[in-house]
Amino acid sequence: MTLHGVQYPIRETISNLEKRFSSEGLFRINRSTIINHRMVEGYVAGTKRDTAQLIIKPIYLAYIEDPNSPIFQVTKDFLNSFRSGLEEL
Repeated sequence: MTLHGVQYPIRETISNLEKRFSSEGLFRINRSTIINHRMVEGYVAGTKRDTAQLIIKPIYLAYIEDPNSPIFQVTKDFLNSFRSGLEEL
């Protein structure tokens, strides 16, 4: 887990974390990333088919090394649930 640029090891699977925190507005966007919906301003089409690149709100950019990093790409396996989750907010 990364918080304020510091990485913390955890002994929980990402699937369990996804289930545990989905009601708190956290979304799984790919195999290795869960993101807080408050950080997301929007998204654009990704570089690969059926993917999306997140647009991070400017207020959070100071905490992120590279907002264009693949870590902020929603992969096709998670794209539909991500879009649905944003619509529910």
